[in-house]
Amino acid sequence: MFAHCFISEQVGVQKPDPRFFEPCFETLRADGLDMRPDETILIGDSLTSDVAGGKRYGMKTCWYRKKAAPVPEDGVPDYIVDRLAQVQELLYGIKLNERRRECLCEREMARGDVRAFSCLRRSGC
Repeated sequence: MFAHCFISEQVGVQKPDPRFFEPCFETLRADGLDMRPDETILIGDSLTSDVAGGKRYGMKTCWYRKKAAPVPEDGVPDYIVDRLAQVQELLYGIKLNERRRECLCEREMARGDVRAFSCLRRSGC
């Protein structure tokens, strides 16, 4: 599913340190993927390292919430998934969304356009 997966232990720096992300983007560029942070999504299970680090670096974030934990007031991820199978649906939904230039939100999920993930964008959708 993913061409690249970056793990702190392999990179040599722990998230949320921005030095973790720099070699990741260097690897992407070396493979011909000239991507900006705002064109990527970080998927992780830690609000303090994955979500906070990704947001500070300018990335979209997806929190893999393994347990029914409450959504935090601050540091809210862009997306939340409760099962790994939802990641594919999320990424497919984002791709469709970018083509349509619309915001994925609760009302679209209610219409059945997008299922099984929470859109927590604060963009007024």
